[in-house]
Amino acid sequence: MMFYSYIVLEIGGFPTESLSSGLNPEGLNEYLAQRARWCIGGVQIGKWLWRNTKSIRAKFSAVLYALSWGYSALMTLLWYIVTLTYMLTGFLLIPAQTIEVLAYFLPFSIIRLGFAWTNRHTRLPFVTDILEVIAAPTVIISTVMTMFGKKVPNFVVTQKSITNKNITIHWRIVIFYSVLFITLLVLLIYRTVNCFATSCAQYIVFIYYLTVSQLIVLLSIIVAAIERPRLRASERYLVNA
Repeated sequence: MMFYSYIVLEIGGFPTESLSSGLNPEGLNEYLAQRARWCIGGVQIGKWLWRNTKSIRAKFSAVLYALSWGYSALMTLLWYIVTLTYMLTGFLLIPAQTIEVLAYFLPFSIIRLGFAWTNRHTRLPFVTDILEVIAAPTVIISTVMTMFGKKVPNFVVTQKSITNKNITIHWRIVIFYSVLFITLLVLLIYRTVNCFATSCAQYIVFIYYLTVSQLIVLLSIIVAAIERPRLRASERYLVNA
């Protein structure tokens, strides 16, 4: 991440108070709390920059800070809106034929795999999508509340070294994404039968690409929402004496 040095100097530098140690959350609740905390912090930085800087460039940076998290989450969910819109109404928001899909998404997929390799696997295909989709509702809510709410949401510090000997099922997440998964799957079957009986078969490759990818992501989220027991660090792995 890059910062304009003069902006940092104008606001008196960065706060040095440590809210949490370590970056990796140990569970789903901790992960969502971390994403919400980072989102709130980004919006607060943007609002601070907007109020305390005068240059247009600085205010543009403020807008980017404030909206970056929410915009990214909204764009993530937009692809699901595109798919559901077609499945429910038959209206194609992006009318792409097979050759157009191959010309764009095949190079895109290859580049994406290459990017995952060059950045030392910090962004992996599907794995990153799972994390972004599962956090998107939390991020959007946090953005709206921090931007327009009278009361700023409180920071929730990510807990560390949690021990849980039982299986934890996050029912709200399981139910929400299960309903979305079943809805997409049923509509995909219906549209497949209906599409091959009409003249829209030339567009079905793009819808298949989106829907099958989304079904894999949704199923992975459902599985991730069922957490296995978390033992103490000393009990997680066998250590040779």
